[in-house]
Amino acid sequence: MHIHDGQILISASDLSRHLACRHLTSLDLLAAKGVISRVYRDDPSLEVLKERGYRHEAAYLEHLKSKGLHVLEDQKDLDDKAGVQRTIDAMKAGVDVIPQADLTDGRWRGRADVLLKVAAQSYEVVDTKLARKTRGGTILQLCLYSELLARIQGRTPEQMHVVSPGHDFEPETFRTHDFMAYYRLVKSRLDAHLSADSLPATYPEPVEQCDVCHWWTVCNDRRRSDDHLSFVAGISGLQIAQLREWDASTLAKLAALPVPLKNRPDRGAPESYVKTREQARLQLQRRETGAPTHELLALDPEHGLARLPEPSEGDIFLDFEGDPFV
Repeated sequence: MHIHDGQILISASDLSRHLACRHLTSLDLLAAKGVISRVYRDDPSLEVLKERGYRHEAAYLEHLKSKGLHVLEDQKDLDDKAGVQRTIDAMKAGVDVIPQADLTDGRWRGRADVLLKVAAQSYEVVDTKLARKTRGGTILQLCLYSELLARIQGRTPEQMHVVSPGHDFEPETFRTHDFMAYYRLVKSRLDAHLSADSLPATYPEPVEQCDVCHWWTVCNDRRRSDDHLSFVAGISGLQIAQLREWDASTLAKLAALPVPLKNRPDRGAPESYVKTREQARLQLQRRETGAPTHELLALDPEHGLARLPEPSEGDIFLDFEGDPFV
């Protein structure tokens, strides 16, 4: 998201990020207006993911070349206008595959991973993603690309596709019109968010997007200063919502919650809330004293380590570490 000649320019990524976190949209807008400074997250794992994404896309393009399709050569460092013209010229020429296709309409911008010709001067969008499961944000991006593509070719693509690793480049195909109503709803909400006289009230609730968000440090510091319940180890979103209704909206307040509980939770077992309360109490004690704290759970012969067989001389202990990028 950025501002050019007084107009807010919005990308497909802005749309998917808005679905994931409205607070992220507010921060991006404030940064675009120069109210706050942008934050750049130095995370080597994100660079690894980005590099793997490039390799996956390149491998898919090589796969298309091996099938005899003409793949347009990528051109680096083109400005927005030149990039869009490259896309239009390639479509008019009937190029089979157009990688990194710039698309635009008004303040909306998009760069599709691949435009694939399916008929004479008719194209559909293909997105190469590392994730094995297609998420809502990806569908929204595909819908935006398809809408922008329709402005050029005069018709909405019938289908849109996602190519994930491990499937011999066979795409997962979606019927475009099945998702356009939902896409227009989310798009209108983003438009309203950005066009409001004052920014809607939002809070940096921890969400899945936090794992890759460049604003993570800012939001995490805000939650720390607010003593957010998410810092209680093992707590669930369902419990957080319930505890706020009980006016136990911080770790310290949860630690002071009377036990036994005065109220019965609307959802979930009361025992799970007592366990979470005890966890908060130990964490608060550690925070206030600076000394490591722990309490042993009661032994149960039918649970936990008690279920291990008796030790023997031939025992071998193995620790398997998982690859975070599998």
